[in-house]
Amino acid sequence: MDQPKLPYVVFSRVDSPSLWVRFSIPGQGQKRICLKTSNEEEAKRNAEYEYQRALWSAERGELPGRTSFDKVARQYLESAQLEAGSNPSKLSKVAADRGVLDRYMVPFFGRSPITAISVPTLHSYMEWRRSYWTSGPGAK
Repeated sequence: MDQPKLPYVVFSRVDSPSLWVRFSIPGQGQKRICLKTSNEEEAKRNAEYEYQRALWSAERGELPGRTSFDKVARQYLESAQLEAGSNPSKLSKVAADRGVLDRYMVPFFGRSPITAISVPTLHSYMEWRRSYWTSGPGAK
């Protein structure tokens, strides 16, 4: 009896002793994840877990782990610009948002993965932002 086709593939690479899994999530592209084992049964369990975890993250709207803050900021501004069209009020909001992102947020968060921005990181940003004009980059 044939096994049902799985939405992922467990495979080996010549440069790694471990097995890997690959699958695609709509809107997030293809993922390749090391399963950290060479045991096929354990790899199958880990592959199912990784696939389900990626699906749950996508359903919750979480961004892929390697998406950087500056990339999200650019995407937001492009989307806001398109949505604003030629509406002066909305264009003014986009300009203000661009100013905040370009002056404060992108220089602070930069290429940090979005998933690495935690509560302590936000507290550091708020502290940095408070001192921006007095003793930080804006004081120069």
